Amino acid sequence: MEPLLSPLAPVLKNDLPKIQPFHFPVKPIRERHWEIGIVGSPVWLWQAASPIDPHHGGHIAFAEHQQGAATGWQQGLTIGYWFLPRWRVTTGLFRRNTTQVSSHTATLRLMDGICLNPNDPGPKEYEFQYGLYSGAGEYQLTVHIAQVDTANKMPDDEPFTLAMRTTRRNSDWVLPLAVQRAFGYGRWQGFVQGGLQLSLPGSATAQVDHFTEACIDLCFASGRMPTLNITDREKASISWLLGAGMEYRIAPRWALSVAPTLFGKKGQTGLSMNAGLSFKL
Repeated sequence: MEPLLSPLAPVLKNDLPKIQPFHFPVKPIRERHWEIGIVGSPVWLWQAASPIDPHHGGHIAFAEHQQGAATGWQQGLTIGYWFLPRWRVTTGLFRRNTTQVSSHTATLRLMDGICLNPNDPGPKEYEFQYGLYSGAGEYQLTVHIAQVDTANKMPDDEPFTLAMRTTRRNSDWVLPLAVQRAFGYGRWQGFVQGGLQLSLPGSATAQVDHFTEACIDLCFASGRMPTLNITDREKASISWLLGAGMEYRIAPRWALSVAPTLFGKKGQTGLSMNAGLSFKL
């Protein structure tokens, strides 16, 4: 008697158990549009000098008025936003401090000044006030000089000369706004930029470094340095800026940059050598 065998159903290839592959979730890399940085730079300012003083109606003549470039430093913070892959808009806030040495020679007359002791029979003292102008604004000079030789009488309309050298120190705030176009790949990238910057005047001080007077009939006390009263008439101003630079990526989020930048307005031209460190948020 043969054993009973039940035939097995054939196993089809498609009936094999399927192993579903496991996919790990992959998050796309987020583009970092914002970045902040710190910037420091030496600054040079060239300003046109103008000794015209409208308050005296042409009574004071200036034989010479010279001033060198104002030099100093600026430092501050920057904020950038990449609105396109190679386009960035930047702004910030800088504190700028500059020092400038200037000299002038003014021709005065006694009638241009004020006698401080007209009823005193002794030596007379006079006060003269006039302004100096440049691309940085205006400051007023107040000069006190004292008579020594009372035997000689100078006519009120006889001119005499004052020669003076001054040092002026300015501190102001700068708010730049520029659009940058980047180019290049890898760690090194270049860029060009253009825009505007707003300058807000801060504080200003000045001192007289050298003072001499030359007259014929009237001599003044030696060693009397004039006093300077600063009266700045410059208000907030806007200037253009143009520049180019290089950026080196030291890490995925950190970069070093250097960018020579020209800026200017009517009567003033400047140059800054901005060097900074930035971080992408």
